[in-house]
Amino acid sequence: MSRGSKITHVDLSNKDISDLSNLQLPSSVEVIYLYDNAITSLDSLGHLPKLSMLYLQHNRISSLEPLRDFINLRKLFLSHNHISVVSGLSRCIALEELHIASQQLPEGTSLSFEAGTLANLSRTLKVLDVDNNNIVSLEDIAMLERLELLHVANNKITDPAEIGRLFGGPDRLRQLWIAGNPVCAEPSLRAHIIIMSHVESIDDKQVTDNERAFLRSKYARAAPPEPRQTTAPLQRNTSQRSLERKTSFSAVATRKQSLTNQRKPSVGSVDGIGLVVSSMKKPPI
Repeated sequence: MSRGSKITHVDLSNKDISDLSNLQLPSSVEVIYLYDNAITSLDSLGHLPKLSMLYLQHNRISSLEPLRDFINLRKLFLSHNHISVVSGLSRCIALEELHIASQQLPEGTSLSFEAGTLANLSRTLKVLDVDNNNIVSLEDIAMLERLELLHVANNKITDPAEIGRLFGGPDRLRQLWIAGNPVCAEPSLRAHIIIMSHVESIDDKQVTDNERAFLRSKYARAAPPEPRQTTAPLQRNTSQRSLERKTSFSAVATRKQSLTNQRKPSVGSVDGIGLVVSSMKKPPI
């Protein structure tokens, strides 16, 4: 496919390519399909200033450092490679989608993010697919404050508090895939995610407005009463005591999901499963 006389799309998928050193591409290229090959290194990919989409699934790539100067790259597909650390993307200032599921990882390790890359991705990334990567903690991923769609299924997340990390900052996440994690054995997990967020679907199952309203009402009614105040200053009147009860930490924690325009507290817990919402510090820039 070309735009005028300039080549913009190149399809080299499933060509048994292992070495890119003889690959000569015009600088006009915007989209490259190199999936289903045997590529081990991207060092010879060349200078492609207009490249915006790169498809590299099902290869043998272990390092992303050669992609550091692809400043116009918007979508990067890397599933089924040999990447253990997501690094080298700190200058990819336009990257919106990163698909990096099912890496061939050393035994006992999980996919992780290098600090500089994480800092950049936190400003741009909207779609992330890290399915099937032995992930135990979502601490790094929670720093990606612009995420709208997250695939984190078939990992090794056991602690509900890790899911809670995703909702400690800006509430932009709308689609979430978590099936296949041990934490999904908790029967009330879906309900608590719905209560504390504006997620529109979980594991391809839509969240309706009626479902969210019902759950928020249900858990608001089930919240324990606030402990009775035992001491009070002499000059505290009835209206002041009422106001303090309404603004106490426990009252905010139990009512925060029933008020859609109320800011989330920095630290809180929902019911008895330990799903903790905590504020996340931005990564160093």
